[in-house]
Amino acid sequence: MKLYPHSKIKTDTLPTLLFAARATSVLGYIFSLLTIFLWVSSIFLGPRTMYGEPNSPILSVTWNGARGMAWLFSAGTVSTALFCFIVGGLCAAVVSFEYKYTKS
Repeated sequence: MKLYPHSKIKTDTLPTLLFAARATSVLGYIFSLLTIFLWVSSIFLGPRTMYGEPNSPILSVTWNGARGMAWLFSAGTVSTALFCFIVGGLCAAVVSFEYKYTKS
């Protein structure tokens, strides 16, 4: 069985599914780039110190959540990217099957 790549698939009966396959693949690439950006930016995110008011009993507070938030969001974006790639691949496989069987 031969599956065709996204760019070579042509269909007359399932153009919406082909568009969905390409769109979800593009979304997967966007989420992958966002994941890489979050990983790189987490290197530069360190502990932050917030200074209180001069008359406040709290002089300073150190907060270490920026790096953790970047890693948490990157876990969400990498799972979303994988989901988009899987859904796009399955949609493209269905269109490829249809293209192969209606072509012959």
